[in-house]
Amino acid sequence: MKYNVELFEIFQDFAWAVASTKKIGEADMALPYSQRSFRVGWDARGEPFDKKSEFAPCFIKQLVRYRSRSPFAAIAGVGDTFSSSTDLCKYVRNVMHLDLNAIPTVSCPPEAGIQEDGELEPTNSWILDFMIHGKIVCLWDDNGINATLAWKMISEFKDSLKKTSTILKVYSPSDDIVLQTFETLADEMERYLKGEGGK
Repeated sequence: MKYNVELFEIFQDFAWAVASTKKIGEADMALPYSQRSFRVGWDARGEPFDKKSEFAPCFIKQLVRYRSRSPFAAIAGVGDTFSSSTDLCKYVRNVMHLDLNAIPTVSCPPEAGIQEDGELEPTNSWILDFMIHGKIVCLWDDNGINATLAWKMISEFKDSLKKTSTILKVYSPSDDIVLQTFETLADEMERYLKGEGGK
């Protein structure tokens, strides 16, 4: 819808204007959950290029500049052009706090599907519903997913959680809240699949 697009542009410009008032500092370089901080500038060795380097200007010219996007999100090579309201709210710098529910967009009809014009896609809360009641048979009534497909989807989700936990164990301390959450959720999903967790 034209209204949603124009409103999103206004919020995107607003985020850029607010972020432009404050340089990237230590608060921007701290991870939100672990609060681990990273360096703002160069380390003790100084800049990586010699002042007479011919490569440096070519390399620097290709860098994607950003002001309103979080440095951690900007690592992906994206600048200040956000793709959606969700993208904006999740990845804007911490100089401002946006709530997705506070952006007054109009929901699109569910039959719109995934559109190239930025319309909202329909969603299905099957995994949340399963976590609430723990019964595969109820997913047919609530979400239109038959038992065979539901078991396959839940099993794949559980396997993804376990793989993610394995990766997190390599990089995180054992008491890390994200790691513990992934492990707990994977164990709970496994119990539900075995029929031990239904409510």
